[in-house]
Amino acid sequence: MPKTIEPANHYSLARFASDAGHELIGPIDQMSALVSLFVNRYSDPADEEAAKILSHIQAAGKRMQAAAAGLRAYFRVAASGHRQEIVDMNLALQTAMYLLAREIDESGAVISAGPLPSVTGDVDLLTELFRILLENSLKFRNPEVAPEVAISGESLDDGCVFTIEDNGIGIDRKYHDIVFTPFKKLNACGDPAQAWDFP
Repeated sequence: MPKTIEPANHYSLARFASDAGHELIGPIDQMSALVSLFVNRYSDPADEEAAKILSHIQAAGKRMQAAAAGLRAYFRVAASGHRQEIVDMNLALQTAMYLLAREIDESGAVISAGPLPSVTGDVDLLTELFRILLENSLKFRNPEVAPEVAISGESLDDGCVFTIEDNGIGIDRKYHDIVFTPFKKLNACGDPAQAWDFP
């Protein structure tokens, strides 16, 4: 019998994400556009310090755009209604791979999967979960080798366990809590990212 994946109900956070995302995205887009316009028209290539500062401003604008987009995406997920239906996880994985077809092809990734059990849940949310996990495997890969991703699933008495393993750069165990905290991330070296890097 298909096992049930229980949805989490975070109404207050979803409401916050909706309000904050809509309020932030407009000004952030405008600021980013104005900074880009200023850089194109008035920046002096000879002034290295000014160029460095402007580069940091542009990078900060992109991070804010990504954060606001993430808030809106969270709200869409939280407000989706959490349909409960039998989901073929093999099909959900295939759909996620189709959505990432270009990235998979460009990276030369090899993705393998055994038969996956069916569950009861929201097919769109579960497909999106697979897409995000695969996207992370492709993004945080070892630059020396092509990505390899293995997906497996097991049906247990009290639920299902799905495992995704890759040959990427990995995350130090001491940072496991950080990466699942909103607005926290690690840099390319696997350490907590810093917003600014001025001398």
